[in-house]
Amino acid sequence: MCTNDQYQRCLSSLESVTKGEDITLVTSKPELHHVCRKLKRVVDCVDKHTAQCFDAALQRLFNQVVAGAKETIAEVCLPGDTQDDFLRHARCNRKVTMDETKCAPAYRRTLELAKTVSQTQDVDRGLRRSCCAFSEFVECKSFHVSRDCGERASEFFARHMERISGPLIEDHCGPYAHGACVSAATDAATPATMRGSYGPFSTILLVLTSVVYTAGYLCPRNSCGSWP
Repeated sequence: MCTNDQYQRCLSSLESVTKGEDITLVTSKPELHHVCRKLKRVVDCVDKHTAQCFDAALQRLFNQVVAGAKETIAEVCLPGDTQDDFLRHARCNRKVTMDETKCAPAYRRTLELAKTVSQTQDVDRGLRRSCCAFSEFVECKSFHVSRDCGERASEFFARHMERISGPLIEDHCGPYAHGACVSAATDAATPATMRGSYGPFSTILLVLTSVVYTAGYLCPRNSCGSWP
């Protein structure tokens, strides 16, 4: 039997990685190796769940959606030019992400919404909040990485975000961009477009899988109980 709890365990493991050891918060190869080992276990958990619980069409869709994020994580985790470039800019990126006057508040909000979005009863509202929070975060990162870390860092992360964002973010978050996100007490967000921006790779994988869930792909007909 496939259950919501089984999937949530995979997401909880991923959330625990992003909470304290996000792949883009590391600044050295030993740290990166440690986080990459954890991420591999999480990705294997999600892959196992989709293989067991998705029909062929939904599995193809899910694999297409997360392919860019998984490929980028794999490249960053293997020795080579991508890993070298990543580590070259890692220290500055960490400062931007964790600075309370820069992107730390948006980072925490994105993680919290990604963790709870699949539990919402109002699918449209949950999707809007998740997309808008993520838009706010990547806009913040794009601005501060460009300003504080330099042109090469900005180009590196923007280039890989093109691969990571994928068709799902465009299809399901598109309606909430270009002014559709309105700041409010319950839905704090800033309008932004997704493409050409930067966010932590494992955080994006968490958001992508959560948005898939909210959009109804993991819960056919919006029913999140058990199914054969």
